Amino acid sequence: MSDRWAAVRRWWGWPAVGLFAATRLATYVVAAIAIRREGGGSFLGRLTMWDAVWYDRIATSGYVELPVGGSVLHPQHTYAFFPVVPFLARGVHTVTGLSVEASGIAVSLAGGLAGTVALWRLVQRRFGDRIASKAVLLLLVAPFAFVFSIFYTEGPALLAVALCFLALERRQWLWAGLAALVAGLIRPNGFLLVVPCALAAVTAIRHDRAWRSLGAPLLAPVGFVAWVAWVGHQVGELGGYFTLQRVGLGARIDGGAESARAVVEMVTFQWDGTGRVLNSACLVLGALGVVIAWRRRLDRTWIAYAAAVWAVAALNHNQASAGRYLLLAFPIFVAFALAIPKRAYPVVVAISAVVMAAVFSSAIQLHITP
Repeated sequence: MSDRWAAVRRWWGWPAVGLFAATRLATYVVAAIAIRREGGGSFLGRLTMWDAVWYDRIATSGYVELPVGGSVLHPQHTYAFFPVVPFLARGVHTVTGLSVEASGIAVSLAGGLAGTVALWRLVQRRFGDRIASKAVLLLLVAPFAFVFSIFYTEGPALLAVALCFLALERRQWLWAGLAALVAGLIRPNGFLLVVPCALAAVTAIRHDRAWRSLGAPLLAPVGFVAWVAWVGHQVGELGGYFTLQRVGLGARIDGGAESARAVVEMVTFQWDGTGRVLNSACLVLGALGVVIAWRRRLDRTWIAYAAAVWAVAALNHNQASAGRYLLLAFPIFVAFALAIPKRAYPVVVAISAVVMAAVFSSAIQLHITP
């Protein structure tokens, strides 16, 4: 009976469910304390600030032109944000009658929970229950992992990433491509799933002449490319999406110059804001994680994907989002789960959880964009 129950737990990913529920509850306790210390206010309102304001606008009114002023730096600023999460929030709002804000948080939580379970199953198939649980917990207490608790895109994006890799492992090429396609419509770095899809297809063709595997890399970039083309049409400029990213969000590829500058500032203690320091630290740890993944001989598709996510984060001029971008690079967390000594692991988890709580609390009280 005990063996059967253990099999059921593994099949449904109950360890992942428990870890996700516990860490999300902890983030909401931190949020409640921070809101009370600031002087009160709407709990939902505090969890739907920052980028969530844009998702709320899109869910409520669609992609409409806005008057320039305040945080609106371009009339078509909303086109810088991808459609899946806000439209899912609109759907939940329409079906359930919940507010758009509550619906957005529900979408984030549901996506994050399902993504955590799928990721646990993916890692468990290769490394067993213990490493799967350790990797998932490291992800859920990462410094910027509180975004899984608010109206943001990381939860649904994590689900798309995990489903894509599960499909690749099972050689379900169509499903892998579709998951990657959807990821490219959830957030900017979702299109990077084309990298593992292409590498897996090359391997399958070389070993088994499995030409059907080309379906995955052919489908993978379709969502992102279609969105960029549509935004370009709406804006009247071929590269309109990238213009909006640069003008509205300060995001552009600078070859890593700003990342290198931020890391130098961090190690020389010339700190210019806590967020910049934390994102720089995340980039350094991310690079270390990729190296460990390579030395531990993780699957090549895993390593290539993690390296691609890290590279895009490092090459981005905007240093405010590096920590969030790396949340989708799950092989980094698997590598650390394999490498951290057993005695040191609880200490690492505790420190990371404290940092996450501090970052979330500061973001709420100081209105700092994560």
